[in-house]
Amino acid sequence: MEWLIAHEDELTDTPISQKDSIGVTVATTAGSDGESSSLPADQQAGGINESASNMAARKKITVEEAQRIITERQVKRAEEERKKEIEDEKRRRLDGQKMAETRAELQDQERIHLAQQIRREKLEKEAHRKQVLEQIARDREAMKRKQNPNLESSTSNSTPAKDIKPSQPKVPSSECRLALRFPDGSNKIQKFSPQEQLAAVRLFVQMEKPTTSSIEFIAPPNKKLSESVMNDTLESLGLCPASRLEVKFTEATWNDLD
Repeated sequence: MEWLIAHEDELTDTPISQKDSIGVTVATTAGSDGESSSLPADQQAGGINESASNMAARKKITVEEAQRIITERQVKRAEEERKKEIEDEKRRRLDGQKMAETRAELQDQERIHLAQQIRREKLEKEAHRKQVLEQIARDREAMKRKQNPNLESSTSNSTPAKDIKPSQPKVPSSECRLALRFPDGSNKIQKFSPQEQLAAVRLFVQMEKPTTSSIEFIAPPNKKLSESVMNDTLESLGLCPASRLEVKFTEATWNDLD
């Protein structure tokens, strides 16, 4: 075919008798090019030499140069075919990779859809089971009321009785615990009888901290208990069952125990 394109001018200007001879040569050349893979090596070489001879005669070059040109064309054609095969293989592998990725994505979507469907079915079963149990409980309750009509009234009457709790009588305290805080920052907890007077507490303080100063007590939040209430009982002063008293000395004179 390439020879026909190259010899197009000659075929146009050549007489009919010469065209017939050229056609034989073209057929021989085409046969050598198209069927080179099936012909023996000596026949292929002969076809190339014949084509090279024709090219040499046409272009007025040597046969060796014509053979070199034909060989270069064949090498170029083989290289183009090889590149085309490589590109086709790359395209085929790329298409296969895309198909594999698409298949994997579809499988992932299918797994997600299946998991969601299983979860939805599970929730529906649980909701249905809950409704059935609630209906069974209502049916049982209705059956009980039907068999015993007085059950509901007795239950409603007995319910308020359970809510009413008898008031517990106030038990008088048997002791009075006083937490005493002295001016020096020390603390002392002492038990007294609720019927004891506040003077007994003052005596205890004088024994713990000997002093000639007058003693006052301050009860929370800021209630002063001075000399005027020393004869009142601890219970009457509201110090039972437990209270905290701060001890105050009117004078800062202290007697050492020595």
